[in-house]
Amino acid sequence: MSLPGPQTLRLRDQLQAMPDGGRVVITVPPSPYRCPPGPYERASLMAWYLSREKPRSKVLILDGSDGMPKADLFQEGWHTLYPGRIERISAAEGGRVTGVDVEAMTVTAEAGRFQGDVHQRHPAAAGRRHRHWYRSTIADSFATRI
Repeated sequence: MSLPGPQTLRLRDQLQAMPDGGRVVITVPPSPYRCPPGPYERASLMAWYLSREKPRSKVLILDGSDGMPKADLFQEGWHTLYPGRIERISAAEGGRVTGVDVEAMTVTAEAGRFQGDVHQRHPAAAGRRHRHWYRSTIADSFATRI
């Protein structure tokens, strides 16, 4: 059995400190990226925790891609287990991230500006042309500070 690392412990602390009725914002880079189901699995786990500990809270996924792996399974599960708790904005709907305001705890996407209490960034794939854009848009301080 492995012990949780510092990032996992920081996420736990942030979720526990988040007010009931708060919002988790997950940003997903344009595909391809490592572990394609990862951000959606993470959203599912967070929704499970929130449904028990913070029942008025929600998860927002700002997705840089249009499709998602195992879409039918995730959407059916979210609809059945966490109705109204997870919202996904695809790239076609304006989910591509264009900026981050670390101080204001907001993420700007093509669809607008989104406030969050907890932010999670799924890393872009190494070596892709999107990597530089995504890293410059989602500053390293954003990933470590919140």
